[in-house]
Formats: sequence, C-alpha cells, structure tokens
Amino acid sequence: MSRNAKVGLVALVAVLIGIVLLGCAATTVGAALPGLGAGLGRKVAIVRVEGPISLASGNTWLLSTSATDRRVIADLHKAEADPSVAAILLYVNSPGGSVVASDVIYRAVKGCKKPVVAYFAEVAASGGYYISCGAKRIVAHPDTMTGSIGVISEIVMAKGLLDKLGVTVETVKSGPAKDMGSPARPLTPEEREILQGLIDEAYQNFVDVVAAGRNLPREQVLRLADGRVYSGRQALELGLVDQLGSMDDAVMAAGGLAGLKGVPQTKEMRSQASLMEVLLGAITKPDPVSALQQRLYPSLEYRLAP
Repeated sequence: MSRNAKVGLVALVAVLIGIVLLGCAATTVGAALPGLGAGLGRKVAIVRVEGPISLASGNTWLLSTSATDRRVIADLHKAEADPSVAAILLYVNSPGGSVVASDVIYRAVKGCKKPVVAYFAEVAASGGYYISCGAKRIVAHPDTMTGSIGVISEIVMAKGLLDKLGVTVETVKSGPAKDMGSPARPLTPEEREILQGLIDEAYQNFVDVVAAGRNLPREQVLRLADGRVYSGRQALELGLVDQLGSMDDAVMAAGGLAGLKGVPQTKEMRSQASLMEVLLGAITKPDPVSALQQRLYPSLEYRLAP
C-alpha cells in the first residue's frame, strides 16, 4: 500500500471514530438533559398502554405486549432520553386493572419532563383513565368508552363447589380476619366492612387524582364517579377530556405543546428484550395454575367490570 493510501485510510478511520463519538455524546447529552433533547427533537414518541394494566412479574415483562407497569415506564424513560423526541403520545386502549400499577404509571406520566398527550382509542376506562390524568392534554375518539371512575374487588366463592365435591378446608389462623377472602367461605360482616374501607380509600384517591389532573372541583368529580362509562362526546361535555379527534389529531396536539411546526414525525417506543431475558422469561413464565391462584385472592382494581 502506498504512503498516500495509508494516509487516506488513517484519515477515514479518524472520521468514522469522530462520527461514533459525536453520536455517543449526543445520546448522552439527550439522556442527561431531556429538556435539551426536547428542544432539538422533531418527533413525537408513541408509548402504548394496551390491555389490562398489571404489575410486572419476574423476567417476563419485556416479552409481553400487555400494559405492565415496568414496560410502560421503561418506554416512557426511553422517550425521555431520546434526543430526537420532543413530545410523548400516550396511546391508551385499556379497561384498567391493578390499583397499584395504575398509580405507578400515573406518577411516571405526570413526572415526564417532555409534554405528554393521552389519546383514547376504543376504551380508556377506570385505570386507563387514571393514568391519563397525568398527561398535559387528553384527546379522545368520539366513540371511545371512558370514565368508569371507581374501585372494584371480586372474590371467587367456591364453597358450593367444594361441598358438592366433598372437599373441606381446615384453617388454623392467628386472628379472625387472617383468611379474609378465602374461597372456602363467605365474608363475615366485619370482613366486608374491612374490605369496603380499603375500597373507599382507593376510591377517594382516584377522585383526588381526577380533580387535580382535570382541574375540576372535587364535588363535581364525585357526581361523575359512580362507576359509569362515558362516550368521548359525553366526556368532553363533562370536562373529562380536552378534545375529540383521531390519533393524528393527538399527534398534532403533542407536537403543538412541544412547539413543533407542521406535522410531526412519530416514533414507536417499545422496549426490546435481550437474548438472556428471553431465555429467562421462557424459564420463569408463570403457569396457568399460578395465574388462577392469584385470581382467588382479593385485590383492588381500577377496572371496567365485564
């Protein structure tokens, strides 16, 4: 190789190294300074909340497309750290779910430094509405089902079935309410009062979140929060959403909040699992029996009841 060729090769390598370092620096700055990234970005990130909202379990959360708290929050963090992203669209098509998971996602949405606009697709009810109260603006399809502001707890009662099968359950416990919610017996009046107290507490929190997020008087929210669903049109009249429109309208609204001109580009945020996580997820994936056992225990949910 001639001397000139060697010099040219060295120069080319130096340029490539410079490009890589510049890209790394831009990514680092965007992650460290989300506000700066938002200023430079021209895109609206799409973070999807589809299906029941639940707490992540084990190593399977990255493999699932359902709305686990860890997956949604990971996608929000990814959008915040991306310097090409100026705003976030929270695409909601969910009947709600876990009280805890809904609150964790709501806090993550509310804490985003980049503007967040929620878009309601076919259904954005109960927990799906709860998490959206952390957004700067809500755009709903006119025919969406939303609202369902309230709390539900369902307990499977299997005593009749167990009696027919000749199965009895012997329980040794430290206190009278230790097996509250057991499928082998009905709730006592005292246990029902305890559970109702927990439901009422979660309900009051839901009302507070809606009142704060929508800037509505608490008394007005209480009148709306009887568990019923509303169409997008009704929700607009009641102040539960800001405008009616399509997903494209929601993208435009997000871009407008970020100061973007014209039609913004969109970018899907979807956390990807590594090979090791895929293998671990396959090994630790819960079996159907475990999933059924979890449903037998009482839990609180911000969920649209079937």
